[in-house]
Amino acid sequence: MRGFCRSGVLGLCALLLVAATAQASPADVEAAHRRGVELGRAGHYHEAFAILLPLLAREPGDYSIRRDVVVLYAWRGDCKSALRYFKPIAHHSVPEDYLVSAVGECLLDERRPRAARRLLGPASRRYPGNQDITHLLERARNTLASEGHPTMRLSLQSDSSDKGNIEWQARASVEQPLADRWQARVRYLAARAQDPVFATGDLNRIGVGLRHDLGATSRLGVEYSRDVVRTGEDGITWTLDATPSQNWHLGLSQESFAEDLPLRAKAVNVHARSVHGSADYHSDDWRWEGGLSAAYYEFTDGNRRSVWSISGDYATLLEARRER
Repeated sequence: MRGFCRSGVLGLCALLLVAATAQASPADVEAAHRRGVELGRAGHYHEAFAILLPLLAREPGDYSIRRDVVVLYAWRGDCKSALRYFKPIAHHSVPEDYLVSAVGECLLDERRPRAARRLLGPASRRYPGNQDITHLLERARNTLASEGHPTMRLSLQSDSSDKGNIEWQARASVEQPLADRWQARVRYLAARAQDPVFATGDLNRIGVGLRHDLGATSRLGVEYSRDVVRTGEDGITWTLDATPSQNWHLGLSQESFAEDLPLRAKAVNVHARSVHGSADYHSDDWRWEGGLSAAYYEFTDGNRRSVWSISGDYATLLEARRER
């Protein structure tokens, strides 16, 4: 059976192990449990889960098996699975210190500092000598302290378009964390054209939105915005940002009222819906950087526009405080 499990046919192996353990004695179950933990500690996670998960399916209320499954998933770096299996035993009266450390780190990695603090606080008093728990609790508290105050951003920029005519844009935004993984955002945009001919395209927009962290690598946001001067100019914006690895960043957004339109379109009250997508990459040492973006606009006057952009950068020299 063990050799077959190593062949990689884990689904069939798990079914055979369920059948084999259904009539097993408690001693056999304990031996299989111990063997699965040994494999996990050695880094053979696939083989460990092929043993432990069928045991847990047979005895879903067995605390020790579930505890070890949670810890091994955390060690493997699969925090979503670790937290899912931890949920049924989250209120255990005296969780082991290594279980608390593994789950606490996963909660922080999944951007849930409040849940991490609730778990780590009592554990730090129960295990005062455990430095891992102490450091994780400090990390959770620092994260919450930094998130406790609103963040304000201000910007002023100009852009020339339509035969040299300049448009000025002033932006202000405030973000406030509400709970684990949730942030509220309020923003204001004022856009003015230098040439008074385009003054009918001025923007005075206010937006209110929410952003939810789907996990450690992605965020989903939604915003409602409208013009505070002109009626009928409101819209919804959806955004999705993902960082599947430290080298890649992906973005996707959809706007029912696009704000980045040419002055000549704004001035004659032409609006547009738009979809934007982007992918950016950088090497580990940041010597190579590149990006690809695409946008599609559907204007209210019947026009359509597709915009594609590709960029690449290579640093010929990388030294401390100096780059070319």
